[in-house]
Amino acid sequence: MAWNPNEYRVEKKNYAATKRIPIGILEDISSSTADVREIINRAMEKLIKKLKETPNFQKSVDLLVIFFNGEAEVKVNFEPLENVEPDQLMIAGVIGYTDTGRALLEALRLLEEKKKEYKANMIEYWQPKLFLLTDGYPSAWLGAPDSVGKEIEERYMMAAKEIRQLEEKRKLSFAAAGIQRQGGASANMSKLKELGDHIVCVSEGLSGMNRIESFFELIGATVLDTETPMEQIIHHLF
Repeated sequence: MAWNPNEYRVEKKNYAATKRIPIGILEDISSSTADVREIINRAMEKLIKKLKETPNFQKSVDLLVIFFNGEAEVKVNFEPLENVEPDQLMIAGVIGYTDTGRALLEALRLLEEKKKEYKANMIEYWQPKLFLLTDGYPSAWLGAPDSVGKEIEERYMMAAKEIRQLEEKRKLSFAAAGIQRQGGASANMSKLKELGDHIVCVSEGLSGMNRIESFFELIGATVLDTETPMEQIIHHLF
């Protein structure tokens, strides 16, 4: 379902450009995402272009984008939206295994640094929103030592604990989408739900299921209507 804010919003909110909106997006680029790479790229491009249509958002949104597999690559580190071009955020290739916890912990660290920067400069900000898209679960490469797998699992558990604590304190809003397939790799939804309560399924091949693009529409919707709780927007879209 395409996001239509006029369907239930009472009025369009014009946020002052001085109040920042920190948004983090984490994208799985492990080898199993090869078949959806271009779909994700198109959805990201559409999101950036859509947000840039509103001049205030160009100056108020601070964007963090991390690509992750066994490593976490920061593509954009809280750049103002006006400085970000879609070409910067295109996935060129996919490879490797899935260390989700590493990426989440890096995102949480950068979020905390950004909030300290806001406070030090007396800049008003909305509490951060963090989004994760994956088709797998935290795992090491085939034949990796048990110790590596244990470290990956521990990082995931640490990230899950921190996310839930921040959400309980209303210091963060978190949502994740697990990509599902008829055959082959699919996200482990029960594992993904360890991270938080706002977890959805998406697919490009299963009928009756929201598409990957719907998740990017969710991201856009939370920016367009910052005051509406995440769960309300998810309920509307999913």
